[in-house]
Amino acid sequence: MAEPTDGCVKPARGPIVPAIESSVSSEDSIPAKEVKMIARVGQEAIDFEANAYIEAQVFHN
Repeated sequence: MAEPTDGCVKPARGPIVPAIESSVSSEDSIPAKEVKMIARVGQEAIDFEANAYIEAQVFHN
C-alpha cells in the first residue's frame, strides 16, 4: 500500500446559509445587500465548515 502524502486540501466553504426562495422573477428583482454575519452572546452559532491541520494525523477527504 502506498504511503499517504500530505497534499493540498479543499478550501473551506465558509458559512453554510440556507437557500432563499424567491417568488419574484430574477429580471424584476432588486439586488439585495449582503448581510454581515456576527456572533451574539446567547444566540445559536451559524453552521460553518472549516479545514484544519493536525500534526501526525492523516487527511481524509
